[in-house]
Amino acid sequence: MKKVLLEKKDGIGIITLNEPEKMNGLSEELVGEL
Repeated sequence: MKKVLLEKKDGIGIITLNEPEKMNGLSEELVGEL
């Protein structure tokens, strides 16, 4: 499962953190994906 979701809508980039079990805390893996 990806930890960071990227979406582009109407010329706007949206970054969604997707690690609910850790309340989207900045883990080493999450930071690596950013």
